[in-house]
Order: sequence, then structure tokens, then C-alpha cells
Amino acid sequence: MARSLNLEEGSFLDQFGKQSLLQARVNFYPRCSRPDLVLGVKPHTDRSGITTLLQDKEVEGLQVLIDDKWVNVPTIPDALVVNLGDQMQVSSPPYTAALKTCLRHTSILLHRTLSPELTNCVSFRAFDNLDTS
Repeated sequence: MARSLNLEEGSFLDQFGKQSLLQARVNFYPRCSRPDLVLGVKPHTDRSGITTLLQDKEVEGLQVLIDDKWVNVPTIPDALVVNLGDQMQVSSPPYTAALKTCLRHTSILLHRTLSPELTNCVSFRAFDNLDTS
């Protein structure tokens, strides 16, 4: 990832370190006859460095906010969705100093999950966090 951003190879290794934390979350969204009345997961940003999401193959429920409009993230069978979280944003200039002093920062990607109308849905997320030791 560093090379694709024209950064020094391994530049993120110092920030994620040997003690980085990997967390996993599995969500079950039951079928809902009125999905317009309920959200699966409210709008939020991911506090992690990187979030890897395996979406349900049949349900498009993930949305991102682009130009004040909610846009569906297409479901691609057997593909992973990778979000860069808040920690990745603040570990890049001009926020690097803010990371060291724990200042507040702007969120990178606001997203939410809708409840499915016709079928149950399961999603799996893995979060990789910065080394805080």
C-alpha cells in the first residue's frame, strides 16, 4: 500500500508495529419487511487503521456518503471491501503530529449498513489497529 501511495516501502510498519491489534466482528441482519424504518448499522467511521469487509453475496447493504448522498457499495461475490480508517488518515501528513498527541481529527469515510428487505444477511469485518504501546 505504501508503494502505491509513493511512500517509502514499509512506512506503515513503524506505526502499526509488532503489537498491532486485529479485531473481528460478525453482524447478522435479519430480514425486515420495512427496511426504510430501520438501519442495520448507523452512520459511522471506522476508528481502525484498515477495515476488511466480506459482504453477503446477495445483499447490497453497505453505503458510503459521497457529496451528501448515500451511495450503495456494489457487492462483488468473493471479493473483499477494504476501508482505510481514521487511524490511517491521522497517520498521514498533515495529521501525523495530531496522532502523537491524540488530537481530534476529521473522519475519512462515513458509511452505514441498511437492513435487508428480502433475506437475512451476514457480514464479517476485520479491523487492524495502530500499535499503541
